[in-house]
Amino acid sequence: MIGDDRCEGELDLEMILVKSCNAGAANLSLAMEPKVFFDTLKNLGISQITASGFPGEQRGV
Repeated sequence: MIGDDRCEGELDLEMILVKSCNAGAANLSLAMEPKVFFDTLKNLGISQITASGFPGEQRGV
């Protein structure tokens, strides 16, 4: 299990996001099947350009 001093106790997904708990997100990803994890990232648009207009922005992998 990956720990983080800022994220004490058990956190649900909402609190992982609210507290920006990297350890919680890492533990959640480790508990998922790899295909489900990567499909979830893709469905959330993680690999897409944000259209922010930031110079040199590229799509993720």
